[in-house]
Amino acid sequence: MKKRLILWMLAGLWLHGSVSGAGPEDTAFSGPPVLTLREALLRGIENNLDIRVKKLDGDLAEQYVILGESSFDPVMDASAALSEGETPTAVSSYSLDLGKERRREATAGISKRFTPGTRARLSARTNRVSTNNTTTDLRPEYRDYLLLEVTQPLLKDFGPSVNTAEIRIAENQKQQAEFLYLAQMND
Repeated sequence: MKKRLILWMLAGLWLHGSVSGAGPEDTAFSGPPVLTLREALLRGIENNLDIRVKKLDGDLAEQYVILGESSFDPVMDASAALSEGETPTAVSSYSLDLGKERRREATAGISKRFTPGTRARLSARTNRVSTNNTTTDLRPEYRDYLLLEVTQPLLKDFGPSVNTAEIRIAENQKQQAEFLYLAQMND
């Protein structure tokens, strides 16, 4: 029924365009336009908005698959901090009234989530502390750290089936969108 309606609409548009748009001088040089049944169907399919929407649903579903897989991509991060502080001294042997301290800290790291639920993070941190404390031998004082953290959940979020569920759901929705698109094309 839908195919017949589309064909009648296309035939009507074609007849309307040939009657109202062409003058007698235009038809003398080029014969009457010929539109085969196959061409009419192809034009109808190309201009059908429902089919276009179904095709976009498949593209959208593909993006959800990519989004689900991106949860296992490595993530890089970095931060820096600067702090200053003054502390009153209560020790009589200390020659200064205020203890001053200035800290600089920088951290950079990379982390990754794996399908079994394992999370790994490798980070480097450096600290620089300057103080006017006379009991400190190193001025400025540096502290550097390299940290490797590995976390494996034992109960919650354990196993590939749990952690890849979003990807499988998105792939199923993508396949469903493709089937709906093909079904819409066949109607």
